[in-house]
Amino acid sequence: MSRLDPSVLRAACDPEIFGFETTADLEDLDEIIGQDRAIAAIQFGIGIGGPGFNIFAMGPSGIGKHHVLDVFLDERAPAEPTPPSWCYVHNFDDPRTPRAIALEPGRATSARDAVEELLREVEVAISAVIEGDEFRQRLRQLHTAYDARHEGALDAAVAAANERDLTLEQTQTGFAIIPRIDGEPAAPEQVLALDEDAQQKINEAREEVEAMLRVMLDDFGTWERDRRRDLLELQRRSIDKAVEPLFAELRDEFADSEEFVAHLHQMEESLVDDPTPFLGEGSEDDPTPSFEHPHSLGVERFSVNVIVDHVPEAGAPVVYQDDPTYENLHGRVEYDSTMGGLTTNFTLIRQGSLHRANGGYLVVDARKLLSDPQSWQELKRTLYAEEIRVPSRSESALAPRALSLDPDPIPLAIKVIVVGERETYFALRELDPDMDELFKVMADFETHMDRTPENITAYTRFIATIARSEGLRPFDCRAVARTVEEGSRMVQHARRLSTHMRLVADLLRASDYCAAQERADVVTATHIECALAAERSRNGRLRDLMLEEVTDGVVRVATDGEAIGEVNGLSVLQFGTSMFGRPARITAAVSPGREVIDIEREVDLGGPIHSKGVMLITGFLAHRYGGDEPLALSATIAFEQSYGPVDGDSASAAETCALLSAIADVPLRQSLALTGAIDQRGRVQAVGGVDAKIEGFFEVCAARGLTGTQGVVIPRTNVQSLMLPAQVIDAVERDEFSVFAVETIDEAMTLLTGLEAAELDERIRARLRKFAQAWAQSGVRARH
Repeated sequence: MSRLDPSVLRAACDPEIFGFETTADLEDLDEIIGQDRAIAAIQFGIGIGGPGFNIFAMGPSGIGKHHVLDVFLDERAPAEPTPPSWCYVHNFDDPRTPRAIALEPGRATSARDAVEELLREVEVAISAVIEGDEFRQRLRQLHTAYDARHEGALDAAVAAANERDLTLEQTQTGFAIIPRIDGEPAAPEQVLALDEDAQQKINEAREEVEAMLRVMLDDFGTWERDRRRDLLELQRRSIDKAVEPLFAELRDEFADSEEFVAHLHQMEESLVDDPTPFLGEGSEDDPTPSFEHPHSLGVERFSVNVIVDHVPEAGAPVVYQDDPTYENLHGRVEYDSTMGGLTTNFTLIRQGSLHRANGGYLVVDARKLLSDPQSWQELKRTLYAEEIRVPSRSESALAPRALSLDPDPIPLAIKVIVVGERETYFALRELDPDMDELFKVMADFETHMDRTPENITAYTRFIATIARSEGLRPFDCRAVARTVEEGSRMVQHARRLSTHMRLVADLLRASDYCAAQERADVVTATHIECALAAERSRNGRLRDLMLEEVTDGVVRVATDGEAIGEVNGLSVLQFGTSMFGRPARITAAVSPGREVIDIEREVDLGGPIHSKGVMLITGFLAHRYGGDEPLALSATIAFEQSYGPVDGDSASAAETCALLSAIADVPLRQSLALTGAIDQRGRVQAVGGVDAKIEGFFEVCAARGLTGTQGVVIPRTNVQSLMLPAQVIDAVERDEFSVFAVETIDEAMTLLTGLEAAELDERIRARLRKFAQAWAQSGVRARH
């Protein structure tokens, strides 16, 4: 064991190593620092082809994952081929299954605009044809011919009636056949006054004329159908002759797309067959017929619905989807409410981010993606199928009579990059077997890098880059050195630097704000300290509250005196980005028996790692004092005034000391606090959060008044990571506070009791022998 020299309590950064006055003298940083492993993975994932080589970029939020991806995608994507554009068009064979057509980049919008212009020209051409003299003359000729046929047949029927002394009159409901007597139409009573032979003759004549009329009316129906057919054919030939050159010109323009040219052919045929949307209503004496198509969708059936149109030679698209819902990824079909029902058609198909990123890269956040289970499942299905299917209905319930669509799927060639935290990735690997098939590349972002001269230089250039790019004041060399030190404190290790560059950048911005308040021209180390103090104050409400509870005696933590079976342990609490240490009173009670009881575990407050630590204590006692006989020891260990979950094994050394103190009936110094984990051989092992733990106990001691006897005992393996604040180091230099390092539990007990290990060991063994005798006697009494 040893009292640590102040020089090892903090790895200071000497500003004299920098050869500049301020960061204004430095060049910008043009590289990504500290992420070599992740960069190599991203380069591999971006560069390799084949199915399933999508990327999961994992690391803490703010570590710079998006920045690294931006850098590489911005460099790689523009050099890759630009993917085709896609549009949906009407399927003239089956309107429920719109067709997807691929076009060269930039051509989808051109196709849509060209079709719109074509339709305007078609409307003019059709109007010119329908209103033209030639068409109207042929139309009149056709009507005249059929009218003449009608009149001829009617004249023949009238003549036949006249020959039989019958008059044929046309009524609203048909024809009336009236007998004639003496050349004049006869009334019914006149006919009834005739003899039977005369009436018989009139009836026979009437039947003959009625038979002729039935034939004539059947002919009329046939002739009207023929007339309509001939009218349609006349219109079709006339319109086809007018619009064919327009379509031919457009087909020539898009001759590079066989699918689109074939669609134009179908479009022309449909338009010629059903020009209804382009025909005027006409007037009563207008000879132009009204043509209606039973399945007409109107002029929109000739439209082009552009789903995605890439800029030529722009390279592969890079799409960041901040809200990766099912429809935002895959697109959707919208619906119109018409006459109380829901209708849709291909013009209401909307794109998703998969359409925009097709042929390139899609970047999504893991937590947002997984917040909607359907989004995750459908994305996997899409990646397996390598095609995008637009969902025809949203998740909300639609009316049963709503028309649904089944659009053609679009082939998918994409690299998906999911950005998330490590916990998310490993949970998915554990629970979802598809992860190994679909996300074969893991880009693991580092939270720290070695504190080498090269990395310190990169830090300084990063500071210069942020200052220059964001218009901050220059930072002098002492401010840079202080920032480097804080980079080590962020990762709680003197030999490392944080790669959490967002936190570093936030510190720079806050420090510039402090400099602005003082109207300084340069950011100094004082401004860095100002920013750190302000952040500590903003986030310190709970820390100050807990310190107040300790200093007021509400939470009992002794900083002087001695006590048997009691020791000051050290814990760390973290709320968001704020982490602080808190002393905790650990007590142990012993008696003859057969069990070491972890009170925290018994009441379900102890986590599994804490429980493991207590079991290691049991193993240590058995190894050290068990011998050939089992220990006759019953013990309870507790965190006093602890009302929340307790986990971790960093208190196991303190718990061991409290237990050994209770067994040996030897008091422990309450002016010292202890942190560390132990193994079954009694070695004290490193723990996390040492800086915060030391600071937490120091603040309690400072609040009560430093006596020079107070201090903290830590594992020796933690010494290399210490980055304590200046106030703690100053107190150590003045011999008002101490930091001790130990390697074994014996060294810790010597510090806490003042007794050598051998003497303490003998006392423990003697007490355990008494427990064994008492336990044996209790067993004899029980048998009697």
